[in-house]
Amino acid sequence: MLVAGGLVLGFSLLAEEVVEGDTRAFDRAVLAAFRSADDPTNLIGPPWLEEMGRDVTALGSVAFLGFVSLAAIGYLLITQKRRYA
Repeated sequence: MLVAGGLVLGFSLLAEEVVEGDTRAFDRAVLAAFRSADDPTNLIGPPWLEEMGRDVTALGSVAFLGFVSLAAIGYLLITQKRRYA
């Protein structure tokens, strides 16, 4: 319980700093580290890395999560586990 409480406290303190905008300089420095110095619109690394990042981000979209949720509910209904659906 002590570890869980410490993690929740640490997360809430970090979230407070982010909301206040105190981490903006750090965030910009990290983002700039992954950009080309010649062209800030170009990410460093191979082209497939940018595409992979875009694909992983798309997994959190409303459309994808809705599809997965409906598929899971459908599966639970087919297996006659209506209570879990």
